[in-house]
Amino acid sequence: MKARSKTISFRLQAEEEELLSTRAGRFGVSKHDLSRLYVLEMLGQGEERQVLREAVTALNNEISSLRKDVSLSAQALLSSAGKVSEEKARKWAEENLNPE
Repeated sequence: MKARSKTISFRLQAEEEELLSTRAGRFGVSKHDLSRLYVLEMLGQGEERQVLREAVTALNNEISSLRKDVSLSAQALLSSAGKVSEEKARKWAEENLNPE
């Protein structure tokens, strides 16, 4: 025997309800069906989204670390080649390779 479904209700601000209605119309479903779909999707993907957030954070950290390594390498190459002073190499790397 199939388990009986339960009713859940919640309130939205007028702007949020309008956005939900617009999206539901775009998909050709009722705003109630779209709300249900959103809730079920979030319940099913909550852990997956957290894993993705952690992966993106780790990648951002790795990219930042790699940028620092490239900057230091460029400084070393420029100054060791004797083309520019260490200070000019550092300044060039800061202006061209550092994101800040």
